[in-house]
Amino acid sequence: MLFRSGTAIATAISIIITNILRLALVYVKFNIQPFSRDTVKAIVISIVVFLIAYFIPSHDNPIVDLIIRSTAAATSFSFLIMYFGVSSDINDLYARVKKRFFS
Repeated sequence: MLFRSGTAIATAISIIITNILRLALVYVKFNIQPFSRDTVKAIVISIVVFLIAYFIPSHDNPIVDLIIRSTAAATSFSFLIMYFGVSSDINDLYARVKKRFFS
């Protein structure tokens, strides 16, 4: 069991180091930062949505459980992304759809 954990830890460390080096290369060569505050907002929203779906009581029927959790997660994620303005593209799309169907 310890061997498997060591392998997983080593893999995680190597992936983290590789991604940090890639990020540094992009920043040095192209002078751009691929991440912004919106990235952090999206990660926090994803964690919140995961917790919402995780703490929903499970149902005996796996299909019904899947539908309930998926609907709750998708609805929560969509609402929070639009409310906090994480993606201007999504907010623009929502505005166009709202204007087309509700005007």
